Amino acid sequence: MKQQAMRLVLALSLIFGLSAAAFAQGGATSSISGVVVDATGGVVPGATVTVKNEATNATFEVVSGSNGAFTVPSLTVGSYTVSVQLQGFKTFVAKEVRVTAGAPTSIKATLEVGGLEQTVTVEAAAAMVQTTGSSVAKTIDLKQISNLPLASRNAIDF
Repeated sequence: MKQQAMRLVLALSLIFGLSAAAFAQGGATSSISGVVVDATGGVVPGATVTVKNEATNATFEVVSGSNGAFTVPSLTVGSYTVSVQLQGFKTFVAKEVRVTAGAPTSIKATLEVGGLEQTVTVEAAAAMVQTTGSSVAKTIDLKQISNLPLASRNAIDF
C-alpha cells in the first residue's frame, strides 16, 4: 500500500514538474528582419548582421541571403543594437531598435563603400513602422472598463 502511494506521489510530482517547465518556455517574443542594400539600392548578400540586446548583452548573428534579406527570430521584448558589416563596406549600426511582442521589426541597412574600420552610426532613426500586418492591439484595464457608459460595470458583460 505504501509503495503504491509513493509511486502515485512520484508520478504526480513528475507530471507537475514537467508541466511547469513547459510553461516556463513561453514568453513574449518577436523578430527583427530586413534587407541589406548598398548606396545604389542593390542588395548585398553575405553581410554579417549582429543583433545585441542592450539590457542583457546577448548577441545573435546571422548572414544576409542571396537577396540581401535577413531574419533574427525569437527575440525577447526590449531594445537592441543592430550592426551590419561586410568587407569593403563601412559598418552600419542602428541603436535602440525596439522589439515589441508579436510585431516584427523591420530594418533597411544601407552599406556605404569604405573600409571595415569605418562605421556609420544611426543615432536618431525614424520611428519603426510595422508594415507586415494591419492589426492594432491594446490592453484595456479595469479603470477604462469602469468608465464605460454601460448599464453594468461587470467586466464579463463587456
